[in-house]
Amino acid sequence: MTSVVTGKPIWDTPAGDLGTIQEGEFYQLTLFAHDDITNTSKYLYYIMIAGELPEGVQCRRNGLIEGVPKAVTSLQGVPLEVNENVKSKFTVRVFTAHDEIDPLTGGTVEVVDRLADRTFEITVAGSDVPVWTTQPSDVKNAYDGDYIEYQFEFEDPDPANEHVFSVLNGTLPPGVTLTKDGLLSGIILPAENLSSSALVGYDADGSNYDQYRFDHATKSSSQNYEFTVELSDGTNVAIQTFSIYVYSKDDISVDSDSITADSMDITVDIDTSRVPYLTTTQSDLGTVRHDNYFAYQFTAIDVDGDPIEFALTTGDPAAFDADGVGFDATGIGFDRAETSLTLVSYTDIFQTLD
Repeated sequence: MTSVVTGKPIWDTPAGDLGTIQEGEFYQLTLFAHDDITNTSKYLYYIMIAGELPEGVQCRRNGLIEGVPKAVTSLQGVPLEVNENVKSKFTVRVFTAHDEIDPLTGGTVEVVDRLADRTFEITVAGSDVPVWTTQPSDVKNAYDGDYIEYQFEFEDPDPANEHVFSVLNGTLPPGVTLTKDGLLSGIILPAENLSSSALVGYDADGSNYDQYRFDHATKSSSQNYEFTVELSDGTNVAIQTFSIYVYSKDDISVDSDSITADSMDITVDIDTSRVPYLTTTQSDLGTVRHDNYFAYQFTAIDVDGDPIEFALTTGDPAAFDADGVGFDATGIGFDRAETSLTLVSYTDIFQTLD
């Protein structure tokens, strides 16, 4: 008489939650059980019989659960990335088995002897960390009085995240701001190191005549600005540090000891003046009825505090309505047209004289 083996494998790994794992990172966990008869884990096999493992993860016959998980859902059968945690519930069977000959096919088949089932859960953290695509080298040095504009860029596979930029620490150049949408822009104001009482001419007590520049009281210095920007998707953050070296137009002179001849940014043709900027953005001023009063205020800034005057042009800022060098038809705008030199050979000159 053949004895009947009634024992079954005993699970050592507790049922239930196996923890939270990070999407996109390799994961590995071994399930453990032992044979109730031999009291060893030898000759035990594992197979998932119900539920679903996380996308990208599989259960091997030796009890090893491994893979690179993805937090996905599906829409009409098409997998979609999500920015939230996704829980997977599944049942694994541990069993012993032996091979028998199938009388119908003559082949070998695996016959399960004893088994035990257990249900587990794994949660995949679906929120990916955003990745900067704008690099520190993309933000260039500038001059005070310049307008700069940089749109910070990034990548994030999670489609529904709301991303917010903010200055974590450091200092932006004066006049420059960073929006929550990642636009770094503004007119760089001179870093003034004089008091507000620094006026041209004699001081109030009659001393220090001509102590400051005659055209305006602005006297700025070159300075490096370093700042750290935090990009947040509400769950994760990515941090990047940038720097802008701002050259003062006041330092661009032959007697300057702060800018040397080996500078890669400064060249001899640099204009040392600071131009005014229209702060009114280019746009359609709208539609108005005729014979009605209309007013619109344009705004501008001059970083040196010089008086600003506005004038209408014909839309050609380089030359107004002039066709060549000289005064415009109105008598204003002298020498505003672009000109160029023409190369003439000696042969052409002699042919003209002949």
